Amino acid sequence: MEENILIKSEKNKLGRLFLCIMACGIIIFAIISFVLVRQVLINAAEENSSYLDWGNRLNTIFFSALGFLIFPALVCGLLHLALNSYELTVTDKRIYGKVAFGKRVDLPVDSVSAIATISLLKGVAVSTSSGKISFIVMKNADEIYKVINDLIIARQSQKSAPTQITM
Repeated sequence: MEENILIKSEKNKLGRLFLCIMACGIIIFAIISFVLVRQVLINAAEENSSYLDWGNRLNTIFFSALGFLIFPALVCGLLHLALNSYELTVTDKRIYGKVAFGKRVDLPVDSVSAIATISLLKGVAVSTSSGKISFIVMKNADEIYKVINDLIIARQSQKSAPTQITM
């Protein structure tokens, strides 16, 4: 028995946004570091201070800037990895794909008890007896919701149809 693919998820641009924010943070860090180093060296030359004192000040300034700019860049990078890995494919027999950080999921359609939309992150949440799995950052989340909802309704109508016994 072949399974027919009914719909696949399409990637949203939110993952790219986090990648751009991360790149901008690193570029800003490089510019600020260059400006601070230049200013410290100019001040050291004007005051004829020992380079050891200015080296300590330079380290303090550099690592403060590093902490303030690299931390958001790392957070955006992790968010990009987490959000960019979501994939979802719905067939007439199962729902499968990847969630955060590439974790694979495979659910038989018979085990799905409910479907919900996630409006803020543009996705769907699939509920089974063992828990809920969320698929987010999808361009076509509404269409996926409709397809899965139709599968659940079709399965329930087949189960509730009266069986006739002939003698």
